[in-house]
Amino acid sequence: MESQRVALAHKWFKANETFDVDRVMALITGDFTVSVLPASLGFPAVPRAHLPRALESVKSKLRGGKNKKELLRIIDAPDASGGGGTIVVHARSVDTFMTDGTPYLNEYMITIIMKSEGERLLISHVTEFADSACIQAASSVQHALSVDHQ
Repeated sequence: MESQRVALAHKWFKANETFDVDRVMALITGDFTVSVLPASLGFPAVPRAHLPRALESVKSKLRGGKNKKELLRIIDAPDASGGGGTIVVHARSVDTFMTDGTPYLNEYMITIIMKSEGERLLISHVTEFADSACIQAASSVQHALSVDHQ
């Protein structure tokens, strides 16, 4: 049986596949942030308030506004209180292309930290360890991710 954390992670990936801002925002806490690493890529952390703009920016760089990911491995680590936890996902982009038709072949290691807010389990932080070579080759995605979030 799938845990509530794994189910929430699946919702996160599904909403992000099409950059569905409303669905993404419904899954995250008020203090949510997302980070793309390694730090050498130079991306600032994106807080909740700037997430819609960042999602729309990346969406505009991908054909059909989609980034489909195949989830290769999911590790579920509940926290000691049982009210949250961390999901670690190894994933890769599949059937995803830049607007110019170039294949977007990113591979990721993603950590999703969850916590309870009231009765709801929500995502408080996401860290994407991206394929540096892929991101650097797809400079328009790199630019979209580094939009000024100040």
